[in-house]
Amino acid sequence: MLAAYWGIEPVEKADEQLHQLQRYGLNAALLKDTHFMIREKMWREWGLIANQHHIQLFPVFNFAGADEREAVSGEARPYINRYGEALLSVPCPLNRSYWQASVGQRCRQLAQLSEHAPIAGIVFDTEMYGGELSVYNDFCFCDICWEEFFQAQGHNVPNIEKTLRFDFLHKELLFRAYTTFQEKRLQHILSSIEKQTHAINPDLTLGILAYQDTWFYRGLIRGLGIKKKPVLVFSETSYILGYSPYIAYEKEAITGPHANLSSVARYIPGIWLGRFFPETLPAHLYALATHTDGYWLFSADSLWADRPQAEPYALHGDPQEYWKAFKRANDEIRQYSEALKNYKSSLLSVPLSSFYDSRKKRLITQPSLQSFITDIIPGNIVGRHVSDRPSSTKTTYRGTALFHSFKAPDDNSSGPINITHIPIAEYKDVTYYTLFNNKGHRLLEGKLDRQNSSVTLDIPQKDSGIVSLLIQSGLNAAQINFEKMLSVVEASSAFPLATFNTSRSYKVYVEPSQKYLNVRAYCSKGESALLLLQSSDKTNNESMRVVGFSERSIPTSSVSHWIVSVVPIPFKTFEDVKLYLLDTKYPYLLF
Repeated sequence: MLAAYWGIEPVEKADEQLHQLQRYGLNAALLKDTHFMIREKMWREWGLIANQHHIQLFPVFNFAGADEREAVSGEARPYINRYGEALLSVPCPLNRSYWQASVGQRCRQLAQLSEHAPIAGIVFDTEMYGGELSVYNDFCFCDICWEEFFQAQGHNVPNIEKTLRFDFLHKELLFRAYTTFQEKRLQHILSSIEKQTHAINPDLTLGILAYQDTWFYRGLIRGLGIKKKPVLVFSETSYILGYSPYIAYEKEAITGPHANLSSVARYIPGIWLGRFFPETLPAHLYALATHTDGYWLFSADSLWADRPQAEPYALHGDPQEYWKAFKRANDEIRQYSEALKNYKSSLLSVPLSSFYDSRKKRLITQPSLQSFITDIIPGNIVGRHVSDRPSSTKTTYRGTALFHSFKAPDDNSSGPINITHIPIAEYKDVTYYTLFNNKGHRLLEGKLDRQNSSVTLDIPQKDSGIVSLLIQSGLNAAQINFEKMLSVVEASSAFPLATFNTSRSYKVYVEPSQKYLNVRAYCSKGESALLLLQSSDKTNNESMRVVGFSERSIPTSSVSHWIVSVVPIPFKTFEDVKLYLLDTKYPYLLF
């Protein structure tokens, strides 16, 4: 499926918009209507026009937006989180009457309409817009969920305060059972909606918008998906990543054999158009579609606009350049699907970054890392005399950061690595650290907090070559000191560099064949930071003000490297700026 998503517009625009999709190789429209009531006349007209252009039409509605909360408020009971807090704008995820009123009723209405209008399927958006929670991560600890669990276990219901229920389950070794119970109960609720919908029209396809690898989405998929009509999972995980090693990981989570979902689910990752340049978009779309069940675009609203749009709909260039990118990608996808033998695309491959496989507990790095450290960096440490090496490299980061260092064989002078936990305000997050060898296997790991705030890591003599250090400090920070080791920090789509507190400069290397240096930076919305870029010959100087997500594509001018300086806003001490090097073989920074 090659789909575009946008907010539904007057039917007078349907012919032009759907014809545009067909002309440039897309085959499905995800049309969002935020109204609670199903507007049957409008959907019937859109369906007829979509059918004329051979476009599959999927109405999209919210699960728990503002209209839903108002329309079915009498059916909702509030969600209780692990701390015993009632989130009044968030419905309990196991509230059957809410599900039927919000989702089941509209699925049945659209199913009845689809008997007379060409509607291919129904999708509901799981994000809870305007609520105190956007998506469910934890389970619900409301009284009804609590009572139903213990009754199902054949136990008396313990009289435990809501604030203590999470800890009680862990103490009594019941947390896994509670997890399984809630997931299966949700599956049962959604299964009843699936049966009611397909009893009216068995040919309709059901789908969900957004996905995380959690109990909630597993319950949705198992409940809605059947072998005859697998549920479509329109994931947003790839919104800013594009194609990355994470795609294979998420595909396995959704459709892999271990999940027992391969026959009842289809995985369709999404792309946020405003985060990509039209020149690099075809490679990402082609890679996504040929490794999954298609792709979907957010948001075609940007493409119909007759003037530049504000975020989140802003594009990097003329909309026509994006349409050309779709056509190029979709032509390649069509040739791939029609090829009798292995098809070799004319599109360049998407450069991949490092990836942490949490299921296998292994760090996967790319071959480019080895060549970067040993071949690309001028004066690299291989063969350098000990006295020429940096005596100490100290740096401070907040959140997640991935470092790579080189330890030469039989080198007794490199190391150690010192890590210090830095508390910020009253945040209680600990700092987790994991050291990996050159095969990606864990060598050392642990955590630091206010009481145990520092550690020294000695790299085992047998583990020569590249070692990698993953730091995760949450809302606190960590200081890392590399002794006599040349080290780099990754700034990729999977591991963006999160700068901290003070200005910092980095050296970025580019391949001779690389025409553009594509950079993305993120600073929390409403705040701003400055990104300064200077070519090594100092002939090209660029500045970029960062508010929210910001991207820039800069001609490399055939220079070997650039200096990138990140300047956080001066009036907010702990503002973070995330930096990404996009579509490059070497997403690594020398500091």
